[in-house]
Amino acid sequence: MIETPQAANQAQFLAQKLDFLSLGTNDLVQLVLGLGRERASSSPIGHPQILGLIDATVRAAHPVGIPVEICGEAASQALSLPLLVGLDVDEISVGAARVGEVRSWVREMRYADCRQRALALLRKGGHTARQGA
Repeated sequence: MIETPQAANQAQFLAQKLDFLSLGTNDLVQLVLGLGRERASSSPIGHPQILGLIDATVRAAHPVGIPVEICGEAASQALSLPLLVGLDVDEISVGAARVGEVRSWVREMRYADCRQRALALLRKGGHTARQGA
C-alpha cells in the first residue's frame, strides 16, 4: 500500500517485488499536505504534489506489468476521478453505495480529455509530464 510520499518515491523498487500497487489517497494527502484526517478524506488529489506521486507510482508499475489501484475517497469524487483516469490508474475502489454512480461517471468520460487535464496539472506543478499511454 502506497500511503506515504516515501513509498511513492520508492515505487520503482517496490514494483519489482510486488504483484500490484495500491495507493491510499486519504493517508497520502494527509501526510503530504499536512491535513487532518477529516479534511484529507476530501482527497484534494489535484494538488501538484499528490498528482506527481500518483503519476510516479503508475510510471513505476506499468513497465513491469503490474496494476495500480486507488483506495480512498478520491476514486468516488467527480472532480478527482477524471484525473485518476487521465493518469492511467488501472482500478478504483469505491464504497458499495457509490458503485452505480461512479460507473455512470466513467461511462461519460472521454479518456483524451481526462489525459489532457491530468497532464496539464502535472506540468503546472513542475512535473515532467509523460506522454503516450
